[in-house]
Amino acid sequence: PSLGWSIAVVAILLGSKQIHSTFANEKYRIVLLTAIAAIFSILSAVRIPDWKSNYTLFTSDVDKVPESARAQYNAGSAMIDEAKINRKDASGLTKGAQQHLKRAIEIWPEYQDAYNNLGISYMNSQQFDAAYNIYLSFIEKFPAYSKARYNMAVTCQKLERYDEAETHFEAFLESNPTQPDALYFAAECEGFQSKFSEAISHLEALIRLEPTKLRGVLKLGMAYAMSNDMEHAEFYLLKATQMAPNNADAFFNLAVFYATTDQHKKALTQLEACLRIDPSYERAQGLLNQLRGSINP
Repeated sequence: PSLGWSIAVVAILLGSKQIHSTFANEKYRIVLLTAIAAIFSILSAVRIPDWKSNYTLFTSDVDKVPESARAQYNAGSAMIDEAKINRKDASGLTKGAQQHLKRAIEIWPEYQDAYNNLGISYMNSQQFDAAYNIYLSFIEKFPAYSKARYNMAVTCQKLERYDEAETHFEAFLESNPTQPDALYFAAECEGFQSKFSEAISHLEALIRLEPTKLRGVLKLGMAYAMSNDMEHAEFYLLKATQMAPNNADAFFNLAVFYATTDQHKKALTQLEACLRIDPSYERAQGLLNQLRGSINP
């Protein structure tokens, strides 16, 4: 990039009237502009290693401008991404990211993206209590920042604080009603609290957004079963096996439904299908043996 700028600068200066009037002798003009081009070219060559990746670029930049909140934020965010790739050094990279992001917030206390990524760094390293505290403080200061609501909800879910998670997912969905993951995870949290009607509402919205994906259909069938709506439960669990004929989990869940509703022969059929797909499916084999024993004592 510096080399490109050097070419542009030299081209502009060659046509500059001020350069022509100051350096009437063409030889001096050429010497001056050649020197400028050489300087920029050297700077470009020096910077080439920094442009290897965002990680090398932004961590190099922050050394040059340590009092820049943006530079600190960029370096911290790049280290978070690098930690996902370089698992061997993930711990050190994550700690470095946290230092840079904290410094960005010190420089600019209103830096909302820095707060958010700081929380993500703790989530990525499984430090969910620390992430919870970051997002709690963040949301108090900036309640309208919707991404913090989503990340707080995920953090609460990891901590098994399902009621809080549901509250934050709902807040996020107010401004992002068509975000599929938020709908799915909100339904999961509601399921853990036996709020099956709320879970069904979110899962129906999810299926409208992604009608060809298995996760919503399968989870909806399970939610209907837990709410004792057996007709709808069977419909969606059966539909899941049709959508994913090579998915052992889909057949296992349908088998469990049939087993719990005393339709043992149908359950056996689904378990056999499950085990054809995955012969090592231990839960399916265990349930199969149990049902065979009850049918043929």
